[in-house]
This record gives sequence, C-alpha cells and structure tokens, in this order.
Amino acid sequence: MQMPPTWMKRPQPGWRSCAMVVLVVFAALTTMVALRMPYPSTFDELPHVSVVRAQYEHPAPFADASTYRMVSRDDLARWTTASNYINHPPLYYMMIGQMLRVTSDVYALRLANVVLALVALAIGLWAGVRYLGAGGDRTVFVILIACFPKAPLIGGIVNNDNLANIAAVIVFVGLTGAGGGAWLLGIGLALAGWTKLTALVSLGTAVIIARGWPLMRGRRAWRFADLWPIALGGAVGALPYLVNYARTGHLLYVNEALYGVPLADRPQIYIQDYAVFFFATLADKWPAAEFQLPVVFSAILALAPVALAALGSRADRRIGAIGWPFLAAFGVTLVIHFWFGWSAFQRIGDQSIAQSRYYAVLWPGIALAATPGIRALAQWWRPLAVLAMLMILIPTVPGGAITALLLR
Repeated sequence: MQMPPTWMKRPQPGWRSCAMVVLVVFAALTTMVALRMPYPSTFDELPHVSVVRAQYEHPAPFADASTYRMVSRDDLARWTTASNYINHPPLYYMMIGQMLRVTSDVYALRLANVVLALVALAIGLWAGVRYLGAGGDRTVFVILIACFPKAPLIGGIVNNDNLANIAAVIVFVGLTGAGGGAWLLGIGLALAGWTKLTALVSLGTAVIIARGWPLMRGRRAWRFADLWPIALGGAVGALPYLVNYARTGHLLYVNEALYGVPLADRPQIYIQDYAVFFFATLADKWPAAEFQLPVVFSAILALAPVALAALGSRADRRIGAIGWPFLAAFGVTLVIHFWFGWSAFQRIGDQSIAQSRYYAVLWPGIALAATPGIRALAQWWRPLAVLAMLMILIPTVPGGAITALLLR
C-alpha cells in the first residue's frame, strides 16, 4: 500500500527540539508527582491499588467487583474489612500486579504508571505531527497535546486511566491513517473496553462517526475487510460488561452502601438544578488545581479547547475529518455522563459522578483539531491566538503553579 505523502515527509528539526522539550518536561512533572505526592492521592488511588493486590492474589478476568475489599494504606499485603467501589475490568490491575512479584513499594507502581503516561503522550504526539505534515503547525500541536490538565497528576499515580490513554492513542493512530488503521482501531477499542467503560463509549463513538459518516455520505466504498476488525474489537471490549449484565442485570457494579445517601439527607432538587450542580462541578474539576478558580472562569477554560477544536475543524477540512468525530464523541459522552449522574442521584443520591478526567481519552483528537484553530485566530489577530494558548496552559500543572504565584 502506498503511504500518503504526509506520512513520508521527515519531521523538521525545529519540531524535534520542541517535542523533546515537551516530553522531558512532562516526564519530569509526572515523575515528581509520583515521588512527591502524598500517598494515597485523592484520585481513587488506594482503591485502585487494592484491586491491583486482589488481582495479583486471585487473578479473575471476570471478577465480581462486589467482592473487592480495601488494603491497608500502610501495608499493601494487609486487607481491611472496608468494601471497595472500583468496578472496572481487570486488565490494568493484572498488568500492574505483576510488579508485586518483585516489590510492594507503591512508588514503584507509580513509576510504572509514569511510563504508561509518557508512552501515551509520545505515541499521540508522533501520530499528530505526522498527520499535520510538514506544512502544519507542529509546534503548536506538540504543546497542546501535552496540556490535558490532569495528565501529570493521573500519570504519576496508580490509576487505570493511564492504560485507557494508551488505548486512546492507538485509536488516534488508527484514525490518522498510520497504516493498518482498521486493526489499530479494533485493538484500541478492545483495550479501552477492558480498561474502563467510559473509554469504550467515548472512543467507540469517535470511531463510529469517523468511519460511518463517509460511508453514509458515499464518500468511501463499503469494504468488509475495513470494518470487521473494528466490530470485533468493539465486541471484545464490550465483553466484560455483557458478562456482568448477564450475571447481575447491570453493566457495572455500583457500591450503593458507599455512594448512597439516605433520602432525608439528599437535597430535593429537579433535573435543572442537578444540571447546574453537575456542570459547575465539571468546570471546577477541569483545572489541575481543582476548585481554586471562580467557577465561571473554570468553565471558560474548559470550553476553550472545545471551541478551538470546532474552529480548527471548520477551518481545515482535512483536520476536520478527525476533529469532528472527536467533538461529536465529546458531546455524546457528555450527554451520557450527565444522564448517568442524574439517574444515580435519583436512585441512591450519588453526587460524585462529575469527573473531568473521563474526557482525557478524547484529548489527542481535540488537540489536533484545535491546532488550526490557533492558526486561524493568529491570522485574524495574533494577540487573540496568544490569549487562546494561555487559556489552554492556565489549567495545567505548570500553568496553575505560575497563576498561584502571580495571585499570591
């Protein structure tokens, strides 16, 4: 198969230097989080570590999540009576659990996650700059793809989002045309499903729209050989949830004893009130330093990359072939996320559903689409492009640190 010209052109030296700086800075920040952030972190780390231990002691591809317990925060080999609430498939925990054969040091487990996070960033960076081609804004993309606010914080702890991000960049590589795209998409969807349901939903939506829309519009011939690996990967990814549904009648286990709130203690609100709470919480949790900025400002910062991606997808049709499916997947995920949160609140009073890090798997496509958006602003009025870049940088770990110093 002849490769498209943009995939045969060598990256420019200037881009290489920028990429090396970004990778080194990201690796340093993530490693610093791994070694310096107090254990356990507030991002569900102890529950994740507990499942790592459970799957190491008793590997089970279709484990009953309701049987999971918590390990002691001071001793990974000592179980407590507290019930766990992690309900994800076991692949990530089986993989990380192999390290327990050598060490039970949680900081070693964290460093393994640093490697996963760095690999995900490197693959996504490589795929994006290749797709942009020699005439694209590679330097801008290199910066943008490293700017998901929670990336260093999650990358430096024990959390299955780091494997989900590997699945995300595999899908991203497949969609950007790296050869063998159908198989890469299938593998990415299978890996996403066996890591967490939100990743499968988001990435599956992006793949369906990216591949299905051209077929529906007659822009691409229907070829079974291009579709069956994707369908197979999606089916494999859905298997853990189908098994759980057959057993329990639910796709996922929910620890109602932990998340449930007695009816008398719940705020009595309507769906519109919950919507305000849900979206305000998402906005507050967008920056790396949560709840530190006014909610309106956080909301503007959260919407900035989405608006830039829409602008870039419209300005560059080729980029839009990737950007629009990811933006559509963002919208679908947001609707499902909200409806699931509202349903959980109605059923058991759960108010913990709004988590911004669920959208990390869509960041490579949004960053790619936002790149020509920055260029379009620069062509109109350069200071506006600079402001847009600042709005992307402020919610990040270094951006938050600089902002905190300036506001002190």
